[in-house]
Amino acid sequence: MQKEDIAIGIDPGATGGSVAIVQKIGKVQVEKIIGTPTEGIIYAKETGAKVFLEKVHAFPGQGATGTFNFGMSYGLVFGAAEVLGVSLTLVSPQRWQAAILERPEGRGTKEAALRFVEREWGLDGFTVGRARKPHSGLIDAACIAYWGLLYGDGYVEPAKVKKRKAIVF
Repeated sequence: MQKEDIAIGIDPGATGGSVAIVQKIGKVQVEKIIGTPTEGIIYAKETGAKVFLEKVHAFPGQGATGTFNFGMSYGLVFGAAEVLGVSLTLVSPQRWQAAILERPEGRGTKEAALRFVEREWGLDGFTVGRARKPHSGLIDAACIAYWGLLYGDGYVEPAKVKKRKAIVF
């Protein structure tokens, strides 16, 4: 197995997650359901996997606290990647959803992503704790990783993280 055969998808939201998938002999499999977005960056460092991060933003009306918390979790992913030297590739939700999800009339993207993962790999391991329903952050992360494995090399720009000089006191 080569390093470039592994893709990690990261949904960076407050209820986000990270999932690694791998392509082996023409078959795409879930390699590991990692957990938090930051753990995905650590796993990428260990395995040399490519990382695909959902390019998201705060929503109008979300409120100051919600926006701050969202930005904090998104920033943690960038910070971990910078510290560990892991490259990120950003993909918008619209791009990955349009490429891999079938959306019958009246159904949203969350349900379509759930059906996609269920059809491709089953839902074992996608629940957290005692929850009965699969974790939507992990479901989206698996879809993002799948998109990255299939389309990621030519469709998006790598995330640009400014290099800053350390301030010494």
